[in-house]
Amino acid sequence: MCGRARQAQAAASLLAAASKATGSGVDFVERSAYKPQENMHPGCDAAVLTGGAGRQSRMGPSRPLDDDGEISGAPMALRMVRWGLLPPSAAACKSPRSPECRSAEPSSSTASPASQPSHWKMFNARSETVDVLGVFKRLLGHGRCVLPVDGFYEWTPDEFRAQAKQPWYVHARPGCVAGGTGLETCTLLWVAGLYDSTTRSFTLLTADAPPRLRWLHDRVPVLLDQEGIVHWIGGDDAAALAAMRRCASHSALDVAWHPVTKQMSKIGYTGADCALPLKLVSQQQKSVASFFKPRAAAESSGGEEGSSGARGSGRSGGSQGRTGGTDATGVKRSRDGEAPCSSLPEGAPCSSLPT
Repeated sequence: MCGRARQAQAAASLLAAASKATGSGVDFVERSAYKPQENMHPGCDAAVLTGGAGRQSRMGPSRPLDDDGEISGAPMALRMVRWGLLPPSAAACKSPRSPECRSAEPSSSTASPASQPSHWKMFNARSETVDVLGVFKRLLGHGRCVLPVDGFYEWTPDEFRAQAKQPWYVHARPGCVAGGTGLETCTLLWVAGLYDSTTRSFTLLTADAPPRLRWLHDRVPVLLDQEGIVHWIGGDDAAALAAMRRCASHSALDVAWHPVTKQMSKIGYTGADCALPLKLVSQQQKSVASFFKPRAAAESSGGEEGSSGARGSGRSGGSQGRTGGTDATGVKRSRDGEAPCSSLPEGAPCSSLPT
């Protein structure tokens, strides 16, 4: 799984979705620090679902709860945590926490590693070994979390340029409501993760990709269903692992995807079109080809008629002569046989017309 995701819901919508997905009350800690993000990456603060405020004693040392959230003692809570797990030896970030998403890498040669630690080293963890490797196993008892996202991004080689990449957006297949861009009300994906309350950082669990997605990447995030969310966060260690691995075995089976703007290759790009679908160049070419095929057939037929008509009336020609008219496809053409831009299939550029 690549290190890009989309958490674009408004705070109220995210809280409502979390309550519905868990079937229980959910608090939103540090709600004022939450900001929807079209292009989230390691080093960004994200809202993750964890055990509620009442479980703080089990979760080890933690920063005191802020008063700007909705704290009611619910069994679960949304908390602002930074993507990219830091080891226990790493010092917590000493710079002021910013609601803005910023890169975890030092912004200048004088920035100290302690003030801006790298969150790129452990932003993913293999689900098969989280109960074996010490850096992850230590968190299984008290640091299980879930990241709700609208979708995530992956890259494949570009169709025509060897050094370029084509980004893709992967999202839930069912439950999407067409309205606006068609993306605002899509069903969320719930990704299993582990977080450390001391370093206030988290990692996401991954599993082998199903056959239908291996063309895109060999790993996918572990997506939890409602039962998996409840057991992963609130169950004992054995139940949590069993639920996570059950979901991992069929993770990402019911997702859809589409290509998006290549601007997404810029880590800092946050345009409104980040997740909007577009047509690949090859798809546009197919559209143009489908337009010209019937035209060629029609011209062939028209040529015979023109020859016959020419014998009887000189340059008058047939219905497909140079006086213009309508071809066999029903498309109105100019006197030179060209179609106006408005007659082209959707997505076909005017520049594709012959001159």
